[in-house]
Amino acid sequence: MFKIFSLVVAVLFVLLGLVLGLLNPHEVLFDGYFVQIHLPLSLLLALSFILGLLMGAVVILSQVWRAKWQLARCQHQNQKLEADILQLKSEQVMWQTEMAKAQQTVSPQIEQKENQ
Repeated sequence: MFKIFSLVVAVLFVLLGLVLGLLNPHEVLFDGYFVQIHLPLSLLLALSFILGLLMGAVVILSQVWRAKWQLARCQHQNQKLEADILQLKSEQVMWQTEMAKAQQTVSPQIEQKENQ
């Protein structure tokens, strides 16, 4: 479905480019900083559009890369925290068993003192 949608959008942009080329055959002067060029208006519009797309793609890619880096960092922190939680749970179980053993050894001693 996505491929069909992408194909339809691409065809629409090609048709739009053809229409712009047919409707704007006049030459215009492109005045850059160091160069002046006579170009057809349709070509200048197409080049401007492509340049805008490329600049937008660079901005979006930088944001995606930053988000992926942050996600990887958070996943790494999450793994560390999971390991810490497992260690604390195992220490808690060990502490509870030691307390239970200590209570079992103390209880008979208390009963002996009470009986005396």
